[in-house]
Amino acid sequence: MNPLKIRFLLLAITLVSVITALQAQTSREIGLRLWGLNDFDFIYKKQLTDNTFRRIRVAVAEVGFGITDEVNNYNIRTGVAWGKENRRPVAEDLLWVYGWEPRISVGFEMFSYRDEGVPGGDSDNWTLNVNPGIGYILGFQYNVSERFYVSLESIPSFGLNFTSRKGDALSSLGVGANFSFASVALTLAYSFVPADRASSSQ
Repeated sequence: MNPLKIRFLLLAITLVSVITALQAQTSREIGLRLWGLNDFDFIYKKQLTDNTFRRIRVAVAEVGFGITDEVNNYNIRTGVAWGKENRRPVAEDLLWVYGWEPRISVGFEMFSYRDEGVPGGDSDNWTLNVNPGIGYILGFQYNVSERFYVSLESIPSFGLNFTSRKGDALSSLGVGANFSFASVALTLAYSFVPADRASSSQ
């Protein structure tokens, strides 16, 4: 089986964020958060005060499926994180970024086997994973211009892992923590500055 992965939130998140941002009276930001070779999130931020932003991060949903004459396999995985981001200037156009970020991710997989030659040979199994957690944002942001910035951040975190399978409501319960700074994410973001602020800065 060759699973086909479909990333389907790109257009919807981008369009909704852009329309909302264009109507905003405070700064709104949208961007891509890249980590690893093939993984990325969408991130949306709304300004609360001069150096405080509400942020929502959506992991791009991944859908996979494989179909043969006897075996069908389906899986889906997605997640969302939300928190408050604080910024503190450390040099011209360079800011220290920090703050708490709760999160949750969900994964579901279904496996179906069909054997028409054996009575009662059909079987269906599924697995559900739910991972709530909380992390702390640590990073730096560099303002390339008034409307565009790049940032590097890591999020040490603590979380739980709940697994449920067919016939077993709670198959396993795990606890995990990640305090490594090896996984650093790069964010490329655009800021929609209110029209009155943009005109006053010209």
